[in-house]
Amino acid sequence: MVANKKKQKKAAAAAITLAGMLVVLSACGSGAGYDGSTAAGREVIKKPDKTITVVDEAPAQADQQMEVSKIDELKGIHGLDWLSEDKIIVDKENLNMKPVTIEGEQRYPRNLYIRDLAAADQEDEAVSEEQDNQSFALLSADKKYLFYKKNSEDTATGYIMDMATRESVQTGEGELHANDGEWIDNERVIFSLINGSIVTSDVKGNTTTVLPMEDFSIMNATQRGTTVYYTSMQDKLHAYDTLTDKQTVLDSKVIWFVPTPDNKQTALVKRTSETEMELTITDSALKKKWTLVKATQVLGMSWSPDGTKLAYIANSQGDGVNGVFVADSVSGKTTPISVDSRNASGTLRWSPSGDKLLTSSAVMEENKVVFHTYVISFQQ
Repeated sequence: MVANKKKQKKAAAAAITLAGMLVVLSACGSGAGYDGSTAAGREVIKKPDKTITVVDEAPAQADQQMEVSKIDELKGIHGLDWLSEDKIIVDKENLNMKPVTIEGEQRYPRNLYIRDLAAADQEDEAVSEEQDNQSFALLSADKKYLFYKKNSEDTATGYIMDMATRESVQTGEGELHANDGEWIDNERVIFSLINGSIVTSDVKGNTTTVLPMEDFSIMNATQRGTTVYYTSMQDKLHAYDTLTDKQTVLDSKVIWFVPTPDNKQTALVKRTSETEMELTITDSALKKKWTLVKATQVLGMSWSPDGTKLAYIANSQGDGVNGVFVADSVSGKTTPISVDSRNASGTLRWSPSGDKLLTSSAVMEENKVVFHTYVISFQQ
C-alpha cells in the first residue's frame, strides 16, 4: 500500500518536468468580490454609500465578432502574464548563469524577465537571476505581487514576490503541480499539492491547508467567495464550503472548470467520449448557455477582465477544429485567431484592458524546445 502510494506520488511529480510545460494543465484567474442578488431577470447591485440600483440582468445580444488588428510573434521567449498594457512577464534561458549538462547537451536555467513591448531595443529586464529554473508567473490583479515556481528536477516549489522590492517568500514546503494555482484576491493564492491537499498562501508566506486530502488526482483548485472548487478522481467537480465544511459533487466528466471573477458564468469542459471534449458556457448554476466547440482537446481557457469574452484553444485530429478562439459570452459568436495552437504551453492571458491576448507555443527545432510567443491585438 505504501509502495503503491510512493509510486503514485512519483508519477504525479514527473508531470512537472520541462516536457510538462508543453501542455496546459490549468486555467486560472484572480477572484473578485460581488454583492448582489437576482430575480425575474433583474439584478440588484449593492454599492457602499449608494442606494440599491436595479438593472437588466441580460444585456442586448451583440451580433458581431472581434477583429484582430495585428499579431506580433516573439521567438525564443515564453510569454506568461501581463505586468501592464505594454509589458509582459516571460521566461527564457539565462545565459549569465552556469549551464548544466543534460543528456550530453549544455542547458542554461530558465529565469523570469520583463519584456517591454514598446521598447525598440528589446533589452529584457531580469526579475531575479538564479541557477534554479523559474516558471508559471501569475501576477495579482493589482500587479503588486508575482506568484511563480521554481523547478528542481521533477518537482516545483511555490513563491510569491513583492514586485516593488523583488523579495520573495516561499508558499510552504509542499511540492506543487507545474501549472496549478491562482489568485483568490490581491493578497492570497490557492493551489493543489502533489500529495492531494489544497493550500492557500498569503503574500507573507503564511499557508493554510484548506483540504488535507490524500487524493493524488486533485487539480484545478479555484475559490470564489467562501467556496473552493476542484476536480478529482473520475473527473468529478466538487464544491467545498469553507464556512460550513460541507462538500458537494456538482458534476461529473469535468476536465476544466473556469468561473468568471464574479462567479456568474463558467467555462466548463466535459469529456463526451474517449476522443472528444465539449466546451460550454454556463451560468452560476451550471445551466448551459452556449456550446462553443467539440474537439479532441480543449484547453487554455481565460476570461477577459470584464467577463464578456472567453479565449480558448481547441485541437482536433484530422480535419477537426483547430486553433485559438475568442467567444462572446452574450451572443456565443466566436472569432478564430491565426496562430499556432498545436503545442500550447500555457493558459491564454488577457492584458489589463482586455484589448490584447497573450499565447505561446513550444516547438521542437533542431532537437531543442523553442518557444514562440504571440501578442494578439484587437480592433477597438
